Amino acid sequence: MARALADCKVPTISAIGHERDISICDFVADKRVATPTAAAMSLGEGYVNSGRELDNCGRRIVNVMNQKLMNANQRLDMLMSAVNGANPKKRIEADKRHLDHLIKTLSAQTLNSISAKKARVRELSVFVGGMSPKLLIDRRKNILNDFERRLKDALLTKKRSETEKISFLTQKILKYTPDRKTEKLKGKIDNLTYRMCTAVKTKVADNKAILAPLNAKLETLDPAGLLSKGYSFVMMNGSPVRSVFDVSLQDELEIRLNDGYINSFVTGKKVSEENNG
Repeated sequence: MARALADCKVPTISAIGHERDISICDFVADKRVATPTAAAMSLGEGYVNSGRELDNCGRRIVNVMNQKLMNANQRLDMLMSAVNGANPKKRIEADKRHLDHLIKTLSAQTLNSISAKKARVRELSVFVGGMSPKLLIDRRKNILNDFERRLKDALLTKKRSETEKISFLTQKILKYTPDRKTEKLKGKIDNLTYRMCTAVKTKVADNKAILAPLNAKLETLDPAGLLSKGYSFVMMNGSPVRSVFDVSLQDELEIRLNDGYINSFVTGKKVSEENNG
């Protein structure tokens, strides 16, 4: 029997009970208990602990999800702070002011240059007045006037083009502003949070639904439940006693109660009236 237990692939429990010496089966079995009743209770411990372990797993999942949500909210706050510190609208306004300053400076320099050339023309006109090169001077004046007009038109066109370009860039940046991206990211995070919480709740509910009939069945089969109600198990030589005819006078009995064992000897027997009939 010891060799058979050693070769058995299924875990075994040694529970002979009331032996006076240690048996060889105790050395080869995976676990040793005092009585067969204790072996049955040892086998039922896994079902009782499974519900507790499932609840612990559910709590750990909820704690991990809460930690991830807290980290995501902290990162979102950091991103919003960074965005507020580097707002593109402020850069656009600064560039626009710089462009206006450049246009004003260029216009002033151009007008000064034109005024200087006009003064030079007037000086030349006075200098060559005695020679009367009027046609040449008028032609130079017309050239300068035409140059001034074209320069003003070019400056106005350039200013209008830059203004339109800045307006287009402003609208495009506002369309993809980080504030809107932040709102979208926050919406996605809220959606993921809701989905994850719903999935966790559904998984826990499904596991509890699976565990409920197993717990009910275990409570029905658990000997401790019957013992707590006042019942007892009577054993003799490791076998349950089902009838008064299974024992004889002076036989030693083991009576299992809710809080321990009682060893007794049979001093008398009485058959119930139903069995006599």
